[in-house]
Amino acid sequence: MGETGSEEDAWFGFMIGIGHWHWHGFGFFTVTLRGHDLALGRVGLLKHSNWPEVELAWHLFDGSEGKGYATEAAEAVRRWAYLTHGFNQLVSFIDCSNDRSQAVAKRLRATTDGTRAEHEPEAEVWVHLTEPRL
Repeated sequence: MGETGSEEDAWFGFMIGIGHWHWHGFGFFTVTLRGHDLALGRVGLLKHSNWPEVELAWHLFDGSEGKGYATEAAEAVRRWAYLTHGFNQLVSFIDCSNDRSQAVAKRLRATTDGTRAEHEPEAEVWVHLTEPRL
């Protein structure tokens, strides 16, 4: 993802993820190919304290893009979110310059009217259908 950090930063990130799962009952899943241990990216649900809605988020690691992994995993997570958690709406906050992520959102049939996310002014709010293909 173009970021570097210390071992301490990584540990802090892992602890945040574990806490998020315990607090909300959802978080990120690691995306892998069936039968392989190599992590391709992460897809999941996020709900920070100052966010108005639950976000369906995805990011793939270098070399894993363009193969449909984000779309397939996001569809599965979205279905799980609606069926298991009973959410009636999910959003994705996508940077205006991130064409690849916008393409994933379009394949997921999410739409945007250009509204910006309050917590992230460079991101548009993409709204997912309330009744996805199940």
